[in-house]
Amino acid sequence: MRRRISDHGRTPIRNLAAASERFARHPLAALLAFVALSLVAYWRVLDGWFLSDDCTLSFVVPDGESVAWDHVLRVFASDWVDRGAWAEVRYYRPIVILTQALDATIWGTQPVGYHLTNVVLHGTNGFLLHRLATGIGATGTAAGFAAVVFVLFPWHGESVAWISGRTDVLCTTFQLTTLLLYIAARSARTARRHGCLLSASLATFALALGSKEPAIALPALICCVDLILPARDRSPRQHLIRTAVAWVAFGTAVLAYLWVRQRALGTVWVAERRHSFLTARSGPPASPGTQATTWGCSFCHTIARPRTRPLRSSRGRTSLPSRPWESALWTPQGTD
Repeated sequence: MRRRISDHGRTPIRNLAAASERFARHPLAALLAFVALSLVAYWRVLDGWFLSDDCTLSFVVPDGESVAWDHVLRVFASDWVDRGAWAEVRYYRPIVILTQALDATIWGTQPVGYHLTNVVLHGTNGFLLHRLATGIGATGTAAGFAAVVFVLFPWHGESVAWISGRTDVLCTTFQLTTLLLYIAARSARTARRHGCLLSASLATFALALGSKEPAIALPALICCVDLILPARDRSPRQHLIRTAVAWVAFGTAVLAYLWVRQRALGTVWVAERRHSFLTARSGPPASPGTQATTWGCSFCHTIARPRTRPLRSSRGRTSLPSRPWESALWTPQGTD
């Protein structure tokens, strides 16, 4: 009798663990579940408008109707926008511009499509984190808990809710994919499969570098993976050879990225100088508190106001902008 009661007491935990293991064995269902969780958490974002740096979309769709593919292709060899007064800050993020061009092709100038892409990518990152956790030895329950916390963690709100915050979301997608492919390459049984998976991980690493600059630190994490995770079914000599090849390959990719960045921008650095946060003009830097307050108020106004509400420019005239993302540089009328 005691044994039966004890087994019954452990049944919910066992059922949860079994459900998590089944969840991990069906990747498509897991992906859809995390995307749905992201949509539930960020459904309010879909009503948002273009904000602040989203005005850079005017370089992708200059006439508000068709994508300027010549500019989209040109950003692979130059800065991602013609910044003018923002020339002090140099970014090389062509993959982000490419995704925005694809959004513009599908959704036109409707901001809901751009926001939806961010939310779906965030849910995909939760799925990739779940796969990564299980790949390094975590149980299905622990991996699922970590992934759910990642998707719902409020610190990611700006990157998901802001269209221009896609740089963070997209870079995370490619970095997690790189780690997954690299871990799979380490356990590949044949040299051919190892080479294919390593090449795929290098390709996604290049996409991460083209999304945002912090991806350049990913090779350091690759080294930690090699030093912490034990080699499976491999002789020390073979493991050492594969590790050396991978380190050389990722190091070469970093050097190639710096060379391309130097050729495209004339510098390998993001040279930040004095520029205001919400306006395209040089000036003395505002305090962090002022920047945060201004940005927060602008964000709340943009989300709360109806899309058809007239906007007032700095010159005092009231009208709708000719291109919807121009509202990012305008301010709403007074509060009701």
